[in-house]
Amino acid sequence: MGDNPETSVIVINMNGLQFLEACFSALGRQTYTDFETLLVDNGSTDRSIEFVKENFPHVIVVALDRNFGFGGGNNKGILAARGKYIALLNNDTKVEPNWLTELIHGITSDPKVAMCASKLVFADNPGIVDSAGDEMAWFGQTFTYRYYPAEHPDVIRPRRCFSACAGAALYRREVLDELGLFDDLYGLGYYEDVDLGFRAQMRGYECLYVPTAIVRHKVSGSMRRNRGRYIFFNQRNIEYLLLVNYPLAMLVGCLPSHLLYMTGSFLAHLIRGEGVPYFLAKIEVLRTLPAVLRKRSEIQKKRRVSARELRKKFFKGWFRHKLAFVSRKR
Repeated sequence: MGDNPETSVIVINMNGLQFLEACFSALGRQTYTDFETLLVDNGSTDRSIEFVKENFPHVIVVALDRNFGFGGGNNKGILAARGKYIALLNNDTKVEPNWLTELIHGITSDPKVAMCASKLVFADNPGIVDSAGDEMAWFGQTFTYRYYPAEHPDVIRPRRCFSACAGAALYRREVLDELGLFDDLYGLGYYEDVDLGFRAQMRGYECLYVPTAIVRHKVSGSMRRNRGRYIFFNQRNIEYLLLVNYPLAMLVGCLPSHLLYMTGSFLAHLIRGEGVPYFLAKIEVLRTLPAVLRKRSEIQKKRRVSARELRKKFFKGWFRHKLAFVSRKR
């Protein structure tokens, strides 16, 4: 490893000691070697930092004094990184040996490609997909290919997608600098990677899904164990995503359909006894609306793609996909 690695791999961590051995050992077996590895620790109390220093001394440790969340922590790592490509990786992952090789091939295949999405499969069931590139529907909902068979025709071919799951993705550093990294508007998590992809699309960049860049994901789900907290951030941040990024004509056009979808979603949560965090999330959107609209003004001024061109990038098969998702989840 020289002083100017081509790529920086950033592993975000908070009290994930049980995952770190597998994660960093897999990175040590990469066929592509021109990279540095950084651990960004969000104030762990479980000896994560000590373990990495003792067992993986080559890893650069960025020790934070508190939890900056997924986006904020990764931003700290990006600022400390030296590579012209930035790979982000969750701590509960185990990458295949050619993971970085395949992502580098993808991102260098076309100068318009600013980010590459990996193929994440469940660690305990690698025949099932956890994520295969994120898509955006015109009425304001995101979709991924979760629960698809790993050899399904939709997930075995490279394709342009809307954004990359930042739990295992590669980015051009110069584009990250241009976009302004992850937005702290999203707090501790959810949709900040889609927001980043949305801003890239509005500047004329593209995201490439690389099915040969395979990652086994443990899916620890710490946020999901606190179901109310998960629902709150998820349902608040999807509204932020729309309000900040949608061009005005698209925002107005999708509003009736989005409200209808949101009503159905609220009723589903209410039936499951989860109506309170859902409702509080939407109230929080109204409370923070002035700040959100200021953020929107900043983002829209920098848009280089017309609303018509942007809409062409939205997911056409959302209904078929949604039905498939529900049936496979069961």
